[in-house]
Amino acid sequence: MNEAIVRRRLTPAAREREIVEAAADFFAEVGLDGQTRELAARLGVTQPLIYRYFPSKQALIDRVYDEVYLNRWDTAREQALHDRSLPIRTRLIAFYHHYVTELLTERWLRIYLYAALEHGCLNRRHVEMLERRVLRPICVEMAAAAGDPRALGAIPMQPAPAEIEAVRQWHSGIVFYGVRKYVHRTAFGDHAETVVQAAVDALLGGVGTVLPGPVTRRRNTAP
Repeated sequence: MNEAIVRRRLTPAAREREIVEAAADFFAEVGLDGQTRELAARLGVTQPLIYRYFPSKQALIDRVYDEVYLNRWDTAREQALHDRSLPIRTRLIAFYHHYVTELLTERWLRIYLYAALEHGCLNRRHVEMLERRVLRPICVEMAAAAGDPRALGAIPMQPAPAEIEAVRQWHSGIVFYGVRKYVHRTAFGDHAETVVQAAVDALLGGVGTVLPGPVTRRRNTAP
């Protein structure tokens, strides 16, 4: 039985899934400006078939974004960042080990970089989600671990812009590990655990320069 016959027998759900997976690989390879005509040729289908499932190329790009970035997001690991029964170091290492090994894939990274150059709106969506769900909570949990009263009261803490920016820059270093691994091919072997632990220790070691309150005072008065 030839491939064309097999393809015609796919269910609509399976066909849509096939298009999305192929589109994710295609855009990761050539960028978001890649033409759906070429994608169709790679799939061995017609271009109108793609538009039967996705009314526009932007709709297909949005679906790829959902698949690569949102659907693979682990909400349970995100919530574990707030579990103060565990040391902050343990929580950060667990979250970012998962982030580096399961989320920060070559496809994820290449689409992200292409989107930054060609379609900034996708990156803005991701950056906004990241700040809301990861960076701000890290600021709060670091403050709580440091005994900062802002994070220990009944009123939710609002991190200062400088605190968020400091954590954002640190997070960017984690992402750049992926750049070195998948773009420059110069990453430190495949030792994600070692890289994450070193990064987390660097972040926590510098907490006194970012957060006001007890930690800063303790650092300033230490012998």
